[in-house]
Amino acid sequence: MTLKGICSMDIIRIGLSEKENCSIDERTDDTIVELVQKGDFKAFEILVSRYEKKIFRFFFRMGAQASDSEDLTQEVFIQAFRGLSKYQARNLFSAWIFTIARNVYKNFLDKQIRNNKLLNLQKNSEDCHNQVAVTQKNSLDEVEAMLSPLPEEYRRVMVLKYISDMSCKEISQIENISESAVKQRLFRAREMIRETCKSEF
Repeated sequence: MTLKGICSMDIIRIGLSEKENCSIDERTDDTIVELVQKGDFKAFEILVSRYEKKIFRFFFRMGAQASDSEDLTQEVFIQAFRGLSKYQARNLFSAWIFTIARNVYKNFLDKQIRNNKLLNLQKNSEDCHNQVAVTQKNSLDEVEAMLSPLPEEYRRVMVLKYISDMSCKEISQIENISESAVKQRLFRAREMIRETCKSEF
């Protein structure tokens, strides 16, 4: 991980010589934080190099995948860099940055739980929809099989009544026959189906 991945802001603003890097690298975390707070954004790289592997291992051992651990580690340093202005030097930088790591991981877990619930809900919904679709298809296939032997005028009123869910009055208007005639056709159609299937429709 490099600071290029962390932030493109002003971190690369100041270049330090190898000698300066060595001397700074031997200083305490709080001393380096003070340098960053004063505008030496390049010094933040030292904090990254000190803690990136530790934080990565934290996430990885907590159960995150390697790719997620890398992303989470990067997120920790982004938040740490943004929050350094509020950090008070008390030789507690390691605890401070791992508190950020803990919160980042908690948010990660919460998101994972929400995503899993959403995926499970979506999966259950899709399964339910598929089951209903299959049931409906089977039901329609059965209805089609029962209605196909009927004469067209009887089949038509049955479809209008039981599939299109129309009233006898509506069917009478469509067929241009009386309501009683519609009822008679429906009755006769059911009798034909009973005779054919030998079962109650």
